[in-house]
Amino acid sequence: MFPWKREKKCKKYIRIFSGSQISYDGLLEVLPLCESVIIQKSIQFFDDPEPCYIHRDAVRIRMLAELEQITGTSFPSSSKSPALELLRQYTGISSLTKAEWYEM
Repeated sequence: MFPWKREKKCKKYIRIFSGSQISYDGLLEVLPLCESVIIQKSIQFFDDPEPCYIHRDAVRIRMLAELEQITGTSFPSSSKSPALELLRQYTGISSLTKAEWYEM
């Protein structure tokens, strides 16, 4: 009825487990990422060892997009999967055993 009214987009969430404990459960876009990896990727993408907030955001977006691309719609169940290894590296949670996406 109202053409200017936008439909709400579903937000993506991620739940990360370390054993049976939940290490993180929240929005994917605010997933805490390891500072050293952000700096490393900033140097790789922008040749910038001291990234400003614009470069930091661009690096975060690229890292999260890479996670989404490698996993598709779900994380593989194997704890040795490349997707979980990448998530361990990006978050710094070495005890990560399982992760799952969901939308709300």
